[in-house]
Amino acid sequence: SGIITAAADIIAGAFNALPKRVCNQHKFSDYADYLHENLPAQAELDLQREKPLNPAPLVSVAIACSGASRAAVRSTLEALGKQTYANFEVCVVSELAQAGLTDYEGIPKFRLVLFNGTAHEQLKAAEKMLNGAYFLQLLPGDLPAPDALHACSANSFKSRSGGCFCR
Repeated sequence: SGIITAAADIIAGAFNALPKRVCNQHKFSDYADYLHENLPAQAELDLQREKPLNPAPLVSVAIACSGASRAAVRSTLEALGKQTYANFEVCVVSELAQAGLTDYEGIPKFRLVLFNGTAHEQLKAAEKMLNGAYFLQLLPGDLPAPDALHACSANSFKSRSGGCFCR
């Protein structure tokens, strides 16, 4: 329980350090408005790419695709391909061959694994194959902002007790 409490404190600290956002208060009429107001400017994204974090620990991203559409998986991979943080690996675990996913092998350290099982079992299979200091689970259709991995990694360095997602 001490580890869980420490992990919860780390996550809370990381998210409290992020800019305050009011999407849950329904200020925005649609998600596009929310993104327009809350995403960093292109200049900031370019700066993150030009001057990467140092140190930049490996972040492992697992996507369990049990029952998901190819389009949902592709949209998540496209969002990951736009990250400003470069030191990450992605493991997509699916019970079926996901046609068209080989296009994303340009993502650093991309891996497609065929595994028949529940989403939980697929995540456990992915976890055994990933090597990152931090672990992030995404669902098919999740669209992380281009600075999502950078923001979480940067905030993990500010915390004395570790990262914003724990392995």
